[in-house]
Amino acid sequence: LGAIKSLDLGFSFLVSGYDYHNTDIGNDIALMATYAMNLAEFIGSNEKLQHLNLSRNGMNSTVLMPVAKALRANVALESLDLSKNLFSSLNGKSESLIAVLVDSLAGKPSLRHVNLTGCNLNDLSADLLCGFLKENPHVTICITANMNISRSHPLIKFDNVESEHSDDDYASS
Repeated sequence: LGAIKSLDLGFSFLVSGYDYHNTDIGNDIALMATYAMNLAEFIGSNEKLQHLNLSRNGMNSTVLMPVAKALRANVALESLDLSKNLFSSLNGKSESLIAVLVDSLAGKPSLRHVNLTGCNLNDLSADLLCGFLKENPHVTICITANMNISRSHPLIKFDNVESEHSDDDYASS
């Protein structure tokens, strides 16, 4: 195949028959895990990938972890869209995936944009992203500021964070 520079798999589970609202998710998680392992293998062997869109797939942190680890091998990534995936794992925490993701993306001079809107991030995840942004000021991260990240969290104040929110996002704060 050669080096693929752009891979758009946004919304792919829904298109291929994945039922995002299915309450019996055991088989769907196994399907997503297999998908993620194959995708991670592809990403790990394609270090020239510049644009990766995995948005709106309903993947949780367990499924996304191999993909995040595979990004370490990439030297050309410019944009990554993981928006509207379920970053929290079964224990409701997103920070372990964010820790691996920022480690895999750190020091990539080509990286310019990471979209994490709608990923159910929490304050601990935001702390990790703050550290990443301090070391990688050339990167813009797009997040949804919601009740999971405190309105006063320093991440919201970074110049290179695009925050999509309204006052209604803080109604429960």
